[in-house]
Amino acid sequence: MGGRCEACRANINVTQKRIKCTQCSHNYHSECINFNNDTASRSEWKCPACTASYRKGDNSNTPIRTNKSPSNTVYDKTTYRSSNKSTDQPTCITETSSCQPYNLELINSIELLLDKKLSAIKFDIIQELKLSLITEIKNEITNNLKQLEESHNSLLNDYNNLKSNFEKTSTKCPEWRDETGGIMCANKKKTTMG
Repeated sequence: MGGRCEACRANINVTQKRIKCTQCSHNYHSECINFNNDTASRSEWKCPACTASYRKGDNSNTPIRTNKSPSNTVYDKTTYRSSNKSTDQPTCITETSSCQPYNLELINSIELLLDKKLSAIKFDIIQELKLSLITEIKNEITNNLKQLEESHNSLLNDYNNLKSNFEKTSTKCPEWRDETGGIMCANKKKTTMG
């Protein structure tokens, strides 16, 4: 929520255009005070209440009202002189279709419904992502284990081959010694005779 509009007293949604008074810091719907970007600078804008309380100068032509008791008060329409007020100050407009109370109730109920639905959708998406991530990780681990097992089996086969070759070589070693010993003796005899 973006606060409460001081003109229509309704909540200001984050998606609605709004403006903040530079003097009192109250928020207003841009529609409620007829503000658009062409009207005035946001950094200098003052709300209608602050603008009304600000003295504009000499007020000697303002009519004087007499104090009347509340029981016999008669409201008469008094016309004031027009001031040379610039047109860049927005005026308060209280009747805008987007700020009517029955529309606000409908908007608020729709907003709550949408929030609930979006939360449910978000939850479902998160659950699907978790499940797919878990499945992906599980498949990756399974593939890595298969590769590791294949590598282990290959190394085990190589080890067994080396072991059997070593055993064969070890059993033939005495025979080779005899053969090499005989050759060496024959070579010695040849060298000593010759």
